[in-house]
Amino acid sequence: MQFVQLPSAESMSEPAQLRILVVEDEESIRRVVVRFLRARGCAVSQAADGNEGLDALRGAAFDVIVSDIAMPRLDGVGFWEQAQRAGIAGGARFVFVSAVPLPAALALPANVKVIPKPFTLDDLWGAVSQAAGGS
Repeated sequence: MQFVQLPSAESMSEPAQLRILVVEDEESIRRVVVRFLRARGCAVSQAADGNEGLDALRGAAFDVIVSDIAMPRLDGVGFWEQAQRAGIAGGARFVFVSAVPLPAALALPANVKVIPKPFTLDDLWGAVSQAAGGS
């Protein structure tokens, strides 16, 4: 896939100490994203859909949540809405990655980032860093 473009060595020089949850149903994408974020020094947990993501949020705190939109069982928007409603997202910031547009009626707060698929890992790191406050 096109999104697996590796970042330059200079952009990987300083590891971040972020706790990140990756919620992605496509195993190959999830595996690459998790490996990349761990190489950046992040503590990364993973979930295959929104239901698993909610379970992960009930058991741990995260700084940033990277979530796909189109997933089986519970999609990314439903996951985000339920996490907000239940108050289990804590202070985590969301970064949505998606090949499909978000629903037009969805009003996301300014601190929720959206990057389209396909994306580069540099794009992902930029969104994660921005979501985490420039870490």
